[in-house]
Amino acid sequence: MSSTLYVDSLIEKTSGNGVHIPGHVIQVVNLVNTTANAANTTADYPVASGFKLSITPSSTSSKILVLFDIHAWLDSGGLDNKIGKYGIRLNSQSNIIVSHKRIGVMATGATNIDHGTQVMLTYLDSPNSTSAQEYELVLGRWASYYDNNVKINGGGFGHSNITIMEIAQ
Repeated sequence: MSSTLYVDSLIEKTSGNGVHIPGHVIQVVNLVNTTANAANTTADYPVASGFKLSITPSSTSSKILVLFDIHAWLDSGGLDNKIGKYGIRLNSQSNIIVSHKRIGVMATGATNIDHGTQVMLTYLDSPNSTSAQEYELVLGRWASYYDNNVKINGGGFGHSNITIMEIAQ
């Protein structure tokens, strides 16, 4: 024997704002950037990229899953080695940086080598707030010794994106 339940809507008994099942995705926001050389710096890490996105949590108990998929690029400079770093900065104006990754190319004797790769940055935030939360990509050279450019979507092409998900708790 089987049963079927049909409903037009469910309303949470305590708050009346809908059903929040722990672990389910409440909302998703996404930003895609295909602009060549969208961010470019020769300064030391961290430098604001301007590549950022906000989400406003619906509950103070929500978790925020942040995913950056970056077309990272290193070029120019007179040294054999080119090293850059990418990271996520919370609420753009703060100095709180999470989830960094360093990339590099070691090309002994070849100073004109360019290097492109995909860099995935992830961060699970617990902002405990219903105010807008902004997440920005930061980038830069590993150290001033390395004289190369660090870019997003370098080499005249690329596809980078940010996806942010609010997850009910």
